[in-house]
Amino acid sequence: MGQLKNKKDSGDFRKKSVPPWVKSVVFYLIFIILLGTAIYFHCDFFLDVMRSIGEIPIWLFVFVCLSGCLYRIIDGDLLYRLGRRYQPDLKWGQGIACAFSGAFFQVTTLGSGMGISKIYYLTRLGIPAANSTGICLIQYILDRTAIFLYGFAAYLMFPTLRTAIRPYRFFGILGIVICLFMIGVLILVATSSQLSARLLSVVRRICKNHPKWLSKIDYMEEQICLLQAETALVFRDKKLTVQLIFECLLMQTFWYVIPYLAMQGKGPNLLTSIAFISAARMLAGSVPLPSGYGSLDIIFIVLLSGMVETAIATSTMVLFRFATTFVPFFIGAVIVFLWRKRSVAS
Repeated sequence: MGQLKNKKDSGDFRKKSVPPWVKSVVFYLIFIILLGTAIYFHCDFFLDVMRSIGEIPIWLFVFVCLSGCLYRIIDGDLLYRLGRRYQPDLKWGQGIACAFSGAFFQVTTLGSGMGISKIYYLTRLGIPAANSTGICLIQYILDRTAIFLYGFAAYLMFPTLRTAIRPYRFFGILGIVICLFMIGVLILVATSSQLSARLLSVVRRICKNHPKWLSKIDYMEEQICLLQAETALVFRDKKLTVQLIFECLLMQTFWYVIPYLAMQGKGPNLLTSIAFISAARMLAGSVPLPSGYGSLDIIFIVLLSGMVETAIATSTMVLFRFATTFVPFFIGAVIVFLWRKRSVAS
């Protein structure tokens, strides 16, 4: 018995760690499955992309794809600006890599894994998990606010857009109200600790007989505290706040010029085209579909079909979706692969 105890103390019965090569095999297997699944379920879409590419000059197609990537680059710059306060050694390129890796997981998980992947990446770069979570939460709020401001301003300023929405006025107004409500709740929760405490108190009373729900409420309270702490730090820095808002509006612009480029002058002018896609993206945010997939496409095609042929509107949306979703997805796939390979090597 004493010998057995000595062996246990000496570590003979210590649980063996998984060999690095096994972890690598598992990672690459999951990576291939995610990549293959994403391509398989969108194979019809890629055929549509090939047909659409044949309708525009190659240089214009490259420019459209570049515009789609510039959104992610600015997204990475936002992560860099917010993250370097906690990790002074953070490099600009690491923020860009984080944004593109999020684009990869956005497609492979239908949107649910993008935020988690960003938090994980920032944590591995040396930023505490609590601060990484706060960074991603406030970035999400800024992004949603910029989408709403852009879309609502377009709705007010462009009569042609209001005319296009008129047959669907009820749903359009409902979408604006829902979007504004969501933004308002996020901002209030992010800035008012008293309000969030009261709301959580009411929810706890409602769910007091459901222990599983109570545990989720505790987790929600923790996330809200992280968000409020990060929001307070950002808003104290006026210069940083202005920079973040400007960049959020700029990153939307790079996406919103894509439909105009794809239509090659066959549709509305530049400003009207931007107004239509910005309003469609604002309204798509209120439709409960993963990552807005499908909802943005349908809304934009319906609105634009009143000004151009449906075939042109559909082809434009195909190119927009490819440039904004799948080009960053493939770049993100390469970044995730190389990041894992570098991690194993080190």
